[in-house]
Amino acid sequence: VLAKDMSWLGRPSSDPYVVVECGGYRFQSPTCAHTLSPTFEYTIVVPVTEVAHQRVRLELFDEDLVTHDDFLGKLSLPVERIMTWRPDERVTLELEDEHGAKGKSGTVTIGAKWETLSVDATGNNADKPGLIFAGVDNASNLTRTGAGTKYWVKVACSGLLPNFPKVADQTDKVVEEDPKPPPEATDGGVVGAEAMKRRMAILKKYDMPEEEMADVLHVKPEVLRSCLLMRSGTQAAGSLLATGRISALTATWETGFEFPVERAADSVVTFTLMRQQPMGSEEVLGTYEAPASGLCGVANATSFRNIEVPGTDVRLRIKLGMRYFESASSVEPVTVSV
Repeated sequence: VLAKDMSWLGRPSSDPYVVVECGGYRFQSPTCAHTLSPTFEYTIVVPVTEVAHQRVRLELFDEDLVTHDDFLGKLSLPVERIMTWRPDERVTLELEDEHGAKGKSGTVTIGAKWETLSVDATGNNADKPGLIFAGVDNASNLTRTGAGTKYWVKVACSGLLPNFPKVADQTDKVVEEDPKPPPEATDGGVVGAEAMKRRMAILKKYDMPEEEMADVLHVKPEVLRSCLLMRSGTQAAGSLLATGRISALTATWETGFEFPVERAADSVVTFTLMRQQPMGSEEVLGTYEAPASGLCGVANATSFRNIEVPGTDVRLRIKLGMRYFESASSVEPVTVSV
């Protein structure tokens, strides 16, 4: 590779490291000190969702402790090409400079192995390496604290494969806005109550669970539950209006995450509900832990859950799934050697 430094003996040298990117994932190898021919033996596992469109990008840098790191070379390969390599094949390719030119930046030798994911609802393969899917749909019954308050969920998984980032992923932040009163709130008592009564009748007609009815009507589940016990439907509807609707907030994310793990059954997915009020610091509202072993015996090894976040009244809707690597009992991820 290119020389960007001088050794203690006055010889050209570098302290190279490699950065690998694919999809939304980024990995960085350890630095090899004082060498122009580093051997990293660096392995990673990258989930691929779009074979036809994803690329694997490699960049080499010279680490500098005082100034900024120097660029050494780059390489970009389509995943479709990498899939054609044999598992034991090592391919040497020329690195490009910042302008895409080859011939002066050295070479890189890499290998890759494609692993197919399979479903096993019996749990017989849960001790193999695999992939844990975790999704966050929404959080309901959030207490309103004022416009500008942000809510989000951090998601982490234990037992990750070597070199996979161990920092928690997170959803986007949903920002609370000033609530708008529903149309029937301005209709006057009788008309407003009748409109609410009709809505309640429609929801009950389709056997909608109380928690979901409360979400649709923008009331807390316990308020709705007490109103449903009233004999008169008109009285119940009027009581709902009197309690002040739009008392709770629902945040929707519909976001999924993927975690390559060493032993699927040993992994635990953690969902942490976060909040930050205007001018305030981040705070943890509650944490829910979901062992992946709970997916053994579940149809399609996939589960949708409506859970109550411990220590809160918030209802969190999540999705969990588990797959295992079919071709081997141990994973042989991408190997990078320069």
